Amino acid sequence: MKDSGGQTRRTKPNPADPKQKALGLSEKEPATKKTLQPSSSEAIRKKSVGAKSEKSVPSPKSERFGPKRTDPVGPKGPKGLKDLKDLKDQKALKGQKNQKNQKDQKGQKGVLSVDEILNFLDELYPEPRCGLDFADPFQLLTATILSAQCTDKRVNLVTPALFAAFPDPKALSEAKGEDIENLIKTCGLYKAKAANLAKTAKLLMERHDGRVPADLSALVSLPGVGRKTANVVLGDAFGIPGITVDTHLGRVSRRMGLTERTDPVGAEKDLMEIIPQESWTRFSHQMISHGRAICSARRPDCPGCGLEGCPGRERL
Repeated sequence: MKDSGGQTRRTKPNPADPKQKALGLSEKEPATKKTLQPSSSEAIRKKSVGAKSEKSVPSPKSERFGPKRTDPVGPKGPKGLKDLKDLKDQKALKGQKNQKNQKDQKGQKGVLSVDEILNFLDELYPEPRCGLDFADPFQLLTATILSAQCTDKRVNLVTPALFAAFPDPKALSEAKGEDIENLIKTCGLYKAKAANLAKTAKLLMERHDGRVPADLSALVSLPGVGRKTANVVLGDAFGIPGITVDTHLGRVSRRMGLTERTDPVGAEKDLMEIIPQESWTRFSHQMISHGRAICSARRPDCPGCGLEGCPGRERL
C-alpha cells in the first residue's frame, strides 16, 4: 500500500479486516518448534548407552557395606596402633608373669622347684667333672672343638697323640693341615675341624700371645668356638661359671620343666635366670651326665631315675 509520498508502506496486519484476511495478511499464530524425532537405530543406541551408564554408577559404600564401623574390634579390641602396641606389651608382661609363677611354684603335682632338682642331682652325681681329658686351657679348648658331633670317649682316644705332636698353640699353628687331619680322622668332620684348629692356634698367637683368653666374647670369635665350647673352657679351665647347653642338657631341662626353648642360647638364658650362678658349671656337668646315663633321648629310664614329680615322666 502506497502513502501520499508515493512510497510503499507496509500494512499492519489486522485480523478483523476482511480484505487482509482474504489476501492472507492477517497475523498468524507463532509456529511451535518441532522436535526432530531420532531414527529407530539412534533411539536404540541411546537407550543402550543410558542403561549402561545407570549400571556403571556404583552405589554408595554405605549402601553396599553399611555404615563405617567406628567401634573397636571386639569388646576390648585395639582401636589403633597405640592400642595394638599396648596389647602386645600386656601379652608380653602376662607371659613374664606366668613364667615367674611357674618358677615360684613348689610342691604342686608335675612341678619341681629348682632346689629339688639341684638336691637330686647332688645326690646322684656328687662329684661331677668334665668328660674331656686335658692338662691346660689350650688342651681343653682343642678337645672341645673336636667334641662337636663326637663323643667325649672318642675325643679322649685321639687327643693324646695330637697333644704329643702339637703341645702348644705355636706348634699347632705351624703344622700342616694333612698332619692334623691324619691324627683326628676318627672324630668325624676332620677336615673342617683340622682347619679350625689351625686357624684358632694362629689367632691365639697373633691376638693373645699364645694364650687362651678367659673371656667369652674373645673365645667365641675363634673359629669353631661357640657359646657351648666357650662356657666349657671358662668353667673348667678358669673356674668362671657358665652353663653348657648341649643336646643332653637341653633335652633334660625341657623334660624337667626348667625351660621350653629348643634353641641353646634361649635355653641358656632361661637357666641362667633360675639356677644360682655359683652352680652353673656343676649343674651343667650333672645334667649332661644324667642325660647320658638315664634320661636318654630315645629310651629314658624313668623308673630308674628317682626324681619324683618330674613333668617329663607324665609326658613320656
